[in-house]
Amino acid sequence: MDMNALFDRFADRIMRERTALLAARDAASSTTGSAELMTVVMFDNEALLLPARHVLRLSAPHWTSMPVRQGLRGDIVRGMHGYLSELYTVLDPAPLLGLPGLAEPRVQILLRPDPAWKGARVALLASRVADIVAVDAAPGPGGTVRLPDGRIMRLIAPDVLLPRVFGPAVSPVSDTRDTQS
Repeated sequence: MDMNALFDRFADRIMRERTALLAARDAASSTTGSAELMTVVMFDNEALLLPARHVLRLSAPHWTSMPVRQGLRGDIVRGMHGYLSELYTVLDPAPLLGLPGLAEPRVQILLRPDPAWKGARVALLASRVADIVAVDAAPGPGGTVRLPDGRIMRLIAPDVLLPRVFGPAVSPVSDTRDTQS
């Protein structure tokens, strides 16, 4: 059996098990229901949080090198990945997060599509996915979040990060009205 397929099956099983355990733990505790699940994503030794609602699938990193569309940074865009008849743009988000680019990514995170990304389907590369945690608080200054164990981690906000790659989701028709008073 292909090692990538084995890794995919293992990663999917681990994420399902962790999600079920976390859901059971949350159901047993008396929370207000305001907690959001976050995926702890590692970029070498730097841990960041990605809201789990954005994660569609985890897999071993796999992409096909293709010419980069004009206007996209070659150090961020690695290539394309096909999944269920859809093409995903594979990105190394580390440079956008102020981190060194990943030399050897070990996991690929397919994100759920969002209209704010101009129809782009996106996969993020990372060193590994470490855990899933429940976070009660809203992001604080600089996009940081305090975990239940007291650690403070930065948040990866795809709605903020991806427009830096693909440009803002604005209408092609500009509004010429004077908005200053």
